Amino acid sequence: MVQMSEKEAGMEFERIVAELFAYKGYSVERNVTVEGRSGKCEIDVLGEKNKKIGIERIAIECKFKNGGEIERWEVLLWNAKVFEIEMDASCKIDEVYFVTDGRFQPTARNTGDYYGMILLDGTDLNQEFKKYGMDTYCRRPRPNFDGSLSELTREIVRYGIKHGPDLSKLLGV
Repeated sequence: MVQMSEKEAGMEFERIVAELFAYKGYSVERNVTVEGRSGKCEIDVLGEKNKKIGIERIAIECKFKNGGEIERWEVLLWNAKVFEIEMDASCKIDEVYFVTDGRFQPTARNTGDYYGMILLDGTDLNQEFKKYGMDTYCRRPRPNFDGSLSELTREIVRYGIKHGPDLSKLLGV
């Protein structure tokens, strides 16, 4: 029996987040690598949308925590990466997102707010899914499924353990 690794679950979470932003009208690219002075920096999801006055570019850090918490140092690290990307790689970022299936510790939330990041936790993601008509996408009727993103991720992991890393049937894609 093939078991879904933590890395595979994280990659699936990135795919789900990228799809959400595609629904929001962005053209999205995953796992974009840019070269900075201190080396390569990866953006989990890079989104672009045509606006009346040019292109809006967003950078999204995705952290699959299986319902756990994001700590302050993780937000600081993402902020440092974005700074390097903008300064060294000459890649203008208009909005910076940090997205998790879990929660942000209060110090992590305060730090993200201070740096102007848009922080989305599991509850926020469920609201975004509903708003963009993805409710059926993340909430397939099944016994004991409360519809929360943390429950969805648990279902993904359970499915992966039982059926392997191909989640297309579970997610209906």
